[in-house]
Amino acid sequence: MDSIDDWVERSISEWKTTFNERIARARCRKLIEEIVTYIRDRVRPVLQGQIDTLNREIRNLKREVHGLNQQNGSLKTELEQLREQVSGYQNQQRTLEVENNVLAERLQQTQQSNSNRRLRSHAS
Repeated sequence: MDSIDDWVERSISEWKTTFNERIARARCRKLIEEIVTYIRDRVRPVLQGQIDTLNREIRNLKREVHGLNQQNGSLKTELEQLREQVSGYQNQQRTLEVENNVLAERLQQTQQSNSNRRLRSHAS
C-alpha cells in the first residue's frame, strides 16, 4: 500500500465486514499499527541517511574549526613576535633620534667654533 486511498479503502473494508465493536476495535488497532510500521519503515532509512550526512558534516566542521584554531594560534604567535619587533624598532628609532640630536648639536658647535676662528683670523 502506497497511497492514502489504499489505506482508506482497507479501513472501510475492515469496518464493513465487522459485526461488533470489539472486533472493529481490534481490526482498527491492527490497521493503525500496520500504518505506523509502514511509515516507520519508510521514514527511518531517510532519517538515518540525513543523520549520517549531518554527522559527517559535523565531523568535517570540527576538523575545520580545529584547523582554524591552530592557524589562529600561529597567527597570534606571529603577531606577538611582530609586536616585539616593532617595539625594538621604536627603541632603535628613539636611540637614533637622540644620537642625531647630539650630532646636530656637535655640528652646530663645530660650525660656530669654525666661524669664530675665521672671524678671529680675519680680524688679526
